[in-house]
Amino acid sequence: MSSDNADRPPIALVNEAFVKQFFSKGEVLGKHVSVALTPSSDKAVAEIVGVVVNVADYQGQSSFQPQIYFPYAQYPDANLTLVARTSVSPRALIDPLRHAIWSVDKNQPIDNPRTMTQVVTTTNGGNRLIVLLLEIFAILALLLVAIGIYGVIAFTVSQRTREIGIRLALGARRKAIRRMVLKNGLKLAAIGLLVGLPLSAAIPHLLQRMFQGHIVVHAVAVLIGVPAFVTLIAFASTYVPALRASRVNPMHALRYE
Repeated sequence: MSSDNADRPPIALVNEAFVKQFFSKGEVLGKHVSVALTPSSDKAVAEIVGVVVNVADYQGQSSFQPQIYFPYAQYPDANLTLVARTSVSPRALIDPLRHAIWSVDKNQPIDNPRTMTQVVTTTNGGNRLIVLLLEIFAILALLLVAIGIYGVIAFTVSQRTREIGIRLALGARRKAIRRMVLKNGLKLAAIGLLVGLPLSAAIPHLLQRMFQGHIVVHAVAVLIGVPAFVTLIAFASTYVPALRASRVNPMHALRYE
């Protein structure tokens, strides 16, 4: 209010988190708080005259810290932020607001006018970069899985060339050879999934706690979709060595060293 100026007794508003932490069992209105607004200033003793709802300091905030609000007229600061709500395009309001301020004080500097979308985007930029890097690393991990499975199966097939040749010479069908190699490759992928799934079950919840409001993790979809995708990669990576094994010439295989 305009009457809350430097000539009146100091007052303050507190948020609900403040009341919950310090006055959970008693009346807060009329109580006094003593706060040093800056490290070099004296403590200000103000009467609590109202309680306001908790206000999030960042997008996705789930818990709130105690906060105290002082009238600007009683505790002026060198910097002041003006926030305006509009039904038109926010960008269209920047120039009219600038001229309105200068009509009161033409020497008043106006620094970095931004829309609320720009403010939120800038605030969340660091977390979005981290999320992007995590996505890139996840894709690289899947690529390494494919390369690793292919390399292991291809090496195993090369080591079993004589065995495969003997099987073919004794009448084994090429389809059965392909099935055998595919089975071995998928078995390796299954072992990896059985070990990795329990260890990764907590990761979606961990990511949600780390990046509240910035990412949405669908835990069920991740825990079902990723194993299915890894299995598909394992099958594709194993199929080429399996196809190559089924085409082994028994005579060449028996001479293989």
